[in-house]
This record gives sequence, C-alpha cells and structure tokens, in this order.
Amino acid sequence: MEKGSRFNAVILYIKAIRIEYYVAYYFFVFMVLTLPSVVSYFRIDVRLPLILVTITGAGSYAMMVNNYYDYLIDKNNPTKKHLAYFVELYGKKKILFLCIINLTIFVVPSMLIAYTTKRLILALLALLGALLGFTYSAEPIRLKRRGLWGLISKFLLIFVLQTLYIFFSYKEALTIFDWLFVISASIFWTGATVVPSEAEDTVFDKSYGISTFALWIGPERSAVVMLVLSFVGGVGILVYYLLQTAYWAFIGLLVGFLIILSIMIRGTLLIRNLAFDQQVKWFVNKSPLFWSLSVGSMLIGNLLEISIRGLQL
Repeated sequence: MEKGSRFNAVILYIKAIRIEYYVAYYFFVFMVLTLPSVVSYFRIDVRLPLILVTITGAGSYAMMVNNYYDYLIDKNNPTKKHLAYFVELYGKKKILFLCIINLTIFVVPSMLIAYTTKRLILALLALLGALLGFTYSAEPIRLKRRGLWGLISKFLLIFVLQTLYIFFSYKEALTIFDWLFVISASIFWTGATVVPSEAEDTVFDKSYGISTFALWIGPERSAVVMLVLSFVGGVGILVYYLLQTAYWAFIGLLVGFLIILSIMIRGTLLIRNLAFDQQVKWFVNKSPLFWSLSVGSMLIGNLLEISIRGLQL
C-alpha cells in the first residue's frame, strides 16, 4: 500500500470508529468522576488512563462489529457510504482482525483494573459489555433489528454498564444516590441520543428490514419518546444534585437541560407538519449535539461545585 493510500486508510479508520463521539466520551468519564458522590473517592492514578483506554477500545470494538454487519446498508446510505468504503478498502478479514484488536484493547485494561482493585464486578461488566456489543449488530441475534430489544440493549451497553464501570473503578459499593444517577442519566441519554440516532436512519433501516424502535413507532412518535425520556431522566439527575446539595452543579446541568429541552420541544411540534423524509432529516446530528451539551454542562457544573467548595481532585 502506497504512502498516500495508507494515510487515507488511517483517516477512514478514524472515521469508521466515529471519532466525533470520543471527545465527549472522555469528557463523560471525567464528568462521572467529578460527581458529588464520587469525587471524594477519585484519585489520579493508573486507573484513569486504563479507564480511558477501556472506553476507547469498547467503542471501537462495537463500531467495527457494526461496520462489518452493516456493510450493505451503509453502501446505499449517502451519509454512511464512507463506512462501506472502509470495509471494501480493508477487506472483511482485516475488519474481523480489527474487531479482535479492539476487543483486546477493551478487555485487557478492564481485567487489569479488576485485578488491582480486586473487584470481580468490573470483569463481569466488561464481559457483559463485550457480549452485548457483539449481539447488538451480529447475526443471527442482531438486537438492533428487534425493535424495543435494540433500544434496551443500547440503554444497557452504552450507558448503564459504562457508568457502572466508572463508578466501581473507584467505589466498592454504590449508594442509593449513585443508583439514582446511573438510572436517571441512562434514561436521559437513551432519549436524547439513541432515539434520534435511530430515527435519522429509519429510511434505510426500513429498506433493509431492520426494525429499530424508531422505525417501529415512526419519526413523529420518536420525537415524543425522545422528549419524554429526556425529561424524566433529566429531572432524575437534577434531583440527584439537589439531594447531594450540589447547587452549582445543579445550575450547570439545568442550563444545558433547558437548552436541550427547548430544541426537542420545538422539533416535536415542527415534525407534525412535515413530510416523512423531512421528519427524518430533523433528527440528523441531534444525537452528538445533545450528548455534548448534556455532558459538557454537567462537567462544567461539577467542576464549578468542586472549585467553590474548595475540594481537591
């Protein structure tokens, strides 16, 4: 492979693992570690880089498996043709090899943290994540084409397991406040990121018989579900901050929460008067937007709370 071709292959790989999400993923790690019920347990030690490597490997592994099994769909989707070209350029055998490499990058650091902290729960969470990451996209199970099951698998895989993993990396046991955050935040992000992400792909999913939750209920109802889940989850997170008397963090989230809700409410009302194709287009890029706004506002609020309280990381 020539130098220019190798460079292009690297760029395609970076795009194939959806690099646009990773900065927000890393911010997400720091946001969880600076939560009021976690920050006193947080230490800057070897666990932090291992968590970041684990998150990177987990995301890349899931994306590689998805790219492999979604090749025919992505090939006919104008917004995802580069993913199909990536599979063609590397070849399916190399894609499978990359899946194994990324799985290793995901699992090995997870096991190291589990070993050093002597917490079996971390190993179990990593293995469950690897299993769900595979069965979500891979035949014959392919949860992503099974409607509500696909939504539930993302709820568990992307949010519940990932958040629990970060919590248990520093805490031996979770309090009721921790569980309130984990469940509320997972509900919020399922509504704010998963539902719009599925909704923007409904045209192509329908063509290839992938019965996602968003396709099952349609774009108009998807907008309502997005709004309801985001509202319920967001209120739960706000209650968590209030119970922790973290008022500055509460204000930080509230600002981001209101911005997100205003966009969602406007979209929900607008979609009613649009044709199907235009309804679908409204959801494009809303997932990374809502993810970045929510994680960013919470991280800023947490850091403000730490600064004002005079806490040290």
